[in-house]
Amino acid sequence: MTTESYNPSSVTSTERGESIRFSKPPRTIPDPELFRRNIPEFIRQLPRFVVWRYEYEAPTKTKPEGSWTKVPYQARNPQFGASSTDPATWSDLDTAVAVFMDDETLDGIGVMCGSLGDDLWLAMVDLDHCIIDGIIADWALEYINASESYSERSPRDGVRILGTTRLVWLVCGTRPGATG
Repeated sequence: MTTESYNPSSVTSTERGESIRFSKPPRTIPDPELFRRNIPEFIRQLPRFVVWRYEYEAPTKTKPEGSWTKVPYQARNPQFGASSTDPATWSDLDTAVAVFMDDETLDGIGVMCGSLGDDLWLAMVDLDHCIIDGIIADWALEYINASESYSERSPRDGVRILGTTRLVWLVCGTRPGATG
């Protein structure tokens, strides 16, 4: 597969003479004020926010059609990338929301997870592929309800849970019994 053309909203590829168009997913925060109000107060106060853009990653052996990925940028300087390990590239929520609203090339607002000190961590769990026809799967609802934390729909077909923990661990797979 070769990429014939690229623009900020779509990618057109050809394979065996057939044209395939991959559209960029939509902006993820249709109402930034509602987003701001729904984030728990303690998270709103953390200077850990960035903005991000979808960027197309070229086809690889494992992703022969390529894919859109969310690339973080500094809210104070959205022409520069943000780092998950460098707090100097993060900002407060109000700055991230204001920049997102003013710059249509941005696709979302993100928060950087990590240590908050005193053995407390800001952590995120992605429940991928748990929304089917607009309905959250029962197995995902169990995780969401048990977390007693902030949850939001992820850009495609999943749910993201954001909260604090004293234990950092990694879960592989997208649903109970999944591997990978």
